[in-house]
Amino acid sequence: MRADRSFGAGRALLFLALAAPASAGPAKPVEAAEGRANRPLPAPEYLSPEARAELRARMGRHAATLSSLVQALILLDRPAIRTLASRIAEEETLARINAPTKTGKPLPLPPQFFAELDTLRDNAQQLAAAAAQTRSGRDDDRELADRFAALARTCVGCHSVYLRGGGSEPPVPDAPPRAPATP
Repeated sequence: MRADRSFGAGRALLFLALAAPASAGPAKPVEAAEGRANRPLPAPEYLSPEARAELRARMGRHAATLSSLVQALILLDRPAIRTLASRIAEEETLARINAPTKTGKPLPLPPQFFAELDTLRDNAQQLAAAAAQTRSGRDDDRELADRFAALARTCVGCHSVYLRGGGSEPPVPDAPPRAPATP
């Protein structure tokens, strides 16, 4: 009889958890983090407003593709992973040409930025190839995760170069000032 009551209590707790409104509990920090995560990178000062606008326009589709790729990876949707990773590789090949802006001038980005684009293209191609594997199993899923991790490292590297512009310290929005080092 005791097992029946604990099972019933467990079902009741599950029901309450599922029926509770989404706003209950500590959702505000999560909402704040989601809001911060869904904003664009801060505009670096070394780029003109025109160059920033051009780059922002070019990155819009890239961001949407990456978001879809993350969703496809979570769902282990290999055909979608292959398609989206291939799109990223193709787009980076085109971007690497250093296409001129509307003003006819290339974007004034540091050479490291374009090196990161080349690495991104290579990592996206490797992810697409891993998704094309027909074997199924845990090792294949780990390979997808490893290939995506390499792609994500490249994203961080590219954003870092973009923010620094070849310098050493990126601007960190809304960050408290660093404490001076103590001897």
